Amino acid sequence: MLILRVVTKLKVGGVERGLLEEVSIIEKSAEFNYIIFVIEGTNKDFFNGFDVSYHNSSKELITNFNPDRINVLLCNKKIINIIFLIRELNLLISSLDVSYIISSLWKSNIISIIVRVLKNKKIKLISFFHSSSYAHYIDRLVSKSAFLVSDKCIYDSLSTKMIYKKTDVTVTDVIPFVFKDNLCCNDIINNSNPYSFVFIGRLHSVKNISHAINIIYEIKSRGLNPKFDIYGPDEGEFSLLLELVNRLDLSKNVSFKGVLENADFNKILSNYDFLLQTSLREGMASSVIEGMQRGLIPVVTPVGQIINYCESGRNSIIIGNDINEVVNNIVSLYKDNRLNEVKFNAIKTVTDMPCFNDRYSNFLSLL
Repeated sequence: MLILRVVTKLKVGGVERGLLEEVSIIEKSAEFNYIIFVIEGTNKDFFNGFDVSYHNSSKELITNFNPDRINVLLCNKKIINIIFLIRELNLLISSLDVSYIISSLWKSNIISIIVRVLKNKKIKLISFFHSSSYAHYIDRLVSKSAFLVSDKCIYDSLSTKMIYKKTDVTVTDVIPFVFKDNLCCNDIINNSNPYSFVFIGRLHSVKNISHAINIIYEIKSRGLNPKFDIYGPDEGEFSLLLELVNRLDLSKNVSFKGVLENADFNKILSNYDFLLQTSLREGMASSVIEGMQRGLIPVVTPVGQIINYCESGRNSIIIGNDINEVVNNIVSLYKDNRLNEVKFNAIKTVTDMPCFNDRYSNFLSLL
């Protein structure tokens, strides 16, 4: 079965981390294959380690289509080139035996919806939703339209599913962004770097990183020496955050490290005790899960699905309105010698979760 997977861009993020897991599943499958349709950019390093063929146009892909490999079309366009993108997507569907389109995020959903309507029932659309709130009005409009037009919908968490008024308890359409790795629990727990924090994600206003920096400032104001490393691509916030760091005299405490490659996760994350994330909205929050299974204690805002797996004082620290209380809770883990206990609970929380691989494989088997 040939599936056309439509994504906006190949970059570091939860959705894209899930895409890598999807590709890993597809490569092992004798029944399914992917064409990955990428709207923006030409990041050919993203699929390093996978057996992938890259193409620059639908015509080229059709001519050189390799059924034994995953074929990736890099359109390198913007959503304003929507007519071109629709034509390219439509040409693939018309020329190859595509059974389904799977689409994520609003830009991908726009062109997928239009092609689904144009093709009527000749192609089936599956929309994959990843956030428990909308980014903006256009996202709300497009996402709701995708929900109505799609033949099937899948969600990264129950909290995401709820905003589409889906209150049924079935979980076959929930694909949790929990990516499990085989890690040594004892080595993780016994390693500690006091007051070390990390953030992994986009430098975007929705991540509210300035609030995280203010927490670091409060820790330092108590005579402590916190370290906060920020990993991720700039999406409009870097200059503002750098200005804040300099204004608060935190240049020796806060560092911007650029993009963290997936292959470096284990090595890098072993250097920290906490994952600090002050997002305004999330879905499953895969970076929090990634940190927890590596023994990092999440210091997080209670948004999206986070409220359903993070319990303050047991496996995490929940950020409320009072920064002083947050810092008190962090400091008390060291003073009360509870750091390893909470680290262990964080690891166990993820160990007990259903994982992306199993749920997505099951979902494919039901198509």
